[in-house]
Parts: sequence; C-alpha cells; structure tokens
Amino acid sequence: MRLSDVQQNPEVGASAPLPPTITFRLWERLDEAARRTVLGVLDQAVVSGTRFLTTAMVGRLCGPHQLGNYSLAFSLFALAAFTLEAAVSAPFTIYGHRLPGDERRRFAGSSLAHFGILAIGYAALFAVVAVILARGGVRPELAPVIGMLCVMLPVACLVDFARRYLISHLQLSRALLIDSTMMALQLGSLAVLASGGWLSAVTAYGCVTFAAACTGFTWLFRSRGQFIVERARILADAAHNWKFSRWLMAAQVAFLARNAAALWLLAAFLDASATGTYAACETVILMANPIVLAFNNVLTPQAARTLHNEGKVELQRLIGKWTVLFLTATGLLCAGLLVAVEPLLVTFFGSGYAGHQTVLMLMALAIVAEGFGMASANGLWALERPRVNFVAIVLGSITAISLSIALIPWLGLVGPALGSVIGRMVTSSAMVVAFLRLTRHPQDAEVST
Repeated sequence: MRLSDVQQNPEVGASAPLPPTITFRLWERLDEAARRTVLGVLDQAVVSGTRFLTTAMVGRLCGPHQLGNYSLAFSLFALAAFTLEAAVSAPFTIYGHRLPGDERRRFAGSSLAHFGILAIGYAALFAVVAVILARGGVRPELAPVIGMLCVMLPVACLVDFARRYLISHLQLSRALLIDSTMMALQLGSLAVLASGGWLSAVTAYGCVTFAAACTGFTWLFRSRGQFIVERARILADAAHNWKFSRWLMAAQVAFLARNAAALWLLAAFLDASATGTYAACETVILMANPIVLAFNNVLTPQAARTLHNEGKVELQRLIGKWTVLFLTATGLLCAGLLVAVEPLLVTFFGSGYAGHQTVLMLMALAIVAEGFGMASANGLWALERPRVNFVAIVLGSITAISLSIALIPWLGLVGPALGSVIGRMVTSSAMVVAFLRLTRHPQDAEVST
C-alpha cells in the first residue's frame, strides 16, 4: 500500500482519520505555484547544505591547504556539471514539455544517452589531467584528488541529471527525496571517516562517489520505463539540441571561468592555503544560494511554459515580478550575512580563517549583483536567445578576471572579490537591457505555433 492511497482514502489503514496538523492545513492553503516554490527552496537547501557541510568538514579537519586542493578539483567538477546541464538538461527542460507521451520518452532516452557519453568523456579528460600533474611535477599533490574526481564525476552528474529531469517535470517532491538520500549517505560516510582520522580531499570525494552511486543508480533503475533509447535518434536529437545548447554551454563555461579563475589565480600568485581561505569565505557566503537557486529552478520551466502558452507580454510581466523577488531576497540575505558571516566562518571552519570581513562583504554584494539579472537570464533562455546570455557573461567574466589579475598582487584576497562584484554587475545589466529590448514590441507578443 502506498502513502498516497492512505491520503486519498482515510478509511484505508486507519479506523478514523487523524486531525490535520497546523503544518498540513497551511500546506493545503498554498496554491500549486507556492507549493512548488517551497519544495524548490527545500530541495536547493538540501543540495547546497550538503556541499557546504562537506566543504566545512574538509576545511576544519584537514586545514586550508587540503581545502585549497579540494576546491581546485571541485572547480573542474563544476565545469563538467554545468556543461552537462547546458548540453542535456536545459534543452530537455525547454523542449520536453512540448512533446506528447512516447515522443517525450524517446527524447528523454536521447538525453540520457547524451549525458552518458559526455560524462564518460569528461572523466577520461580529467584522467589525462591527473596523469600530467603526477608526471609533470606541476602541483603533483593535486593528481590523486583529480584521479578520484574521475571516478566520482559520472555518478555525481547522474544524480544531478536525475534532479533536473524531475524538476523539468515539476516533480519537486521526488527531487527532494533524491537529494535528501544523497545528503544522508554522503554526510554519514564523511562522519565515519572523520571519526577515524581518515578524512582528506581524496577520501571526501570517495564519500561523494559512494553516495552518488547508490542514489543515482537506484533512481535510474526505478525510472527506466520513462526512457526509450533509440540509436537512430541520438545524433539527430543531439544536432537539434546543439542549435540551442551551444550558446548556453559557452555561457556556462564563461561563467565558470569567472568563478574558478579566482581560485586558480590565487594558487598561482599566492599559494594553496590562500586558495583554501578564499574558498572557505565563498562557501559561507553561498549559504544564501538555496533560496536564490531554488527560485531559479522554479522560474526556468515556468518561463518556458509562459512564453509557449501566453506569449511575450506575459513573459515580460513574469520576469519583472521575479526580478523584484530576486532583488528583495538577495538584498535581505546580504544584510543578514553582513551581520553574521564572520562568526559563521569561524564556527564552521575555525579561528584560522578569521580576519577577512572585507572579502566577505564584497562576496555578499556579488550575490545581489547576480540576483539582479537572474530572472532576465531565464527570460532569454525561454526566448531561445542563449547567445545573448553568453555575450553578457563573457563581458562580465573578462571584467572580473582582468581586475583579479591586476589586484591580487596589491590587495590579496580582496582583489578577486572586488572583481567578482563588478563583473557580475556588468553581466546582469547586459542581460536586463537585452531582455527588455527583445520583448518591448507588442507585435512580437503572439505565441509561436
């Protein structure tokens, strides 16, 4: 018997229905959109919380040097995960809901095949990087970390694929279940290693591999009926997706280059300990991410459906409302972080990471700067204008990286933090202006058929 059977038929499994709790009554009062937003926030909180606690354990128990190596390897994982999202998950989110029944399952099967090919390709590429680092004498201590990353990457990206697949179907409760399972397994195995004194950057990625393999393969087995893989369609669907995803993928690479450049530049100009300290500051600031990213996850499919069903005028109204929501949320989060972030940094990572209030303040402001353009970025995706997003991100990335190179020798950790604020403001402003220009004419408001 399933829980849903009991909920729909109170007589089943109980002699009398239980009185509803206050939480249940409040939940019942929410409309469908509000429920999705709440579930989206909870799901993103679980994902971000898992990454935050993993990073905090490595930083606190293993020190800034190990945290620096862990963070450098994670920047490579982020490169793979973001480009997989752009090449596979985003096209499915945009196009999948337009297809009926078996046609959608065939498109989902092609997406699964694309994911597998790209994930294995990235794992092989990073294996080559690990060998070069081990034999070339350039940061050889990174080689075993990236070697473990090669094993972790396919299964960790499978969990992310599952999550985004479910979100594209607006099945947020199932996405929350998957991510909660991943969190329990990952943090549980990390705690076991920490209690035995075996925790390091390498073994931390081993724990992620274990948790992701258990979660991802279980989901894939249970969901296998939702995918029809036809070899003849794999290349055709890839070519179709490429027209959209190439610019989105390029935008993701530019976005990651901006974020990862700070870590790699600090490692080049200073050392791994400086990289670890900067990563610790960034991790604490990213405690604000669950709300921002959850809003983004809910808006992406909603924007695509609004344009398809109601046209550009309604899309512009939707993006306007969400821009105000993003700015309000990020502004409040920034204000809260400015008060509490330094104590949080010391609490989670230790007193050795204290004394970076200016860096933390600039990182908090960067979240507001990015929040200003997030809704417009989703609007441009829905309009199938990812090239515009790419150009905006490139402009911001060039600004941020150039400022970081110029300022790190003079300002240390403050340099990339300041560059990040200015770069993100450039990107957000370009996105907002472009979206408004593309949706300002009433004659363009008809729904395309």
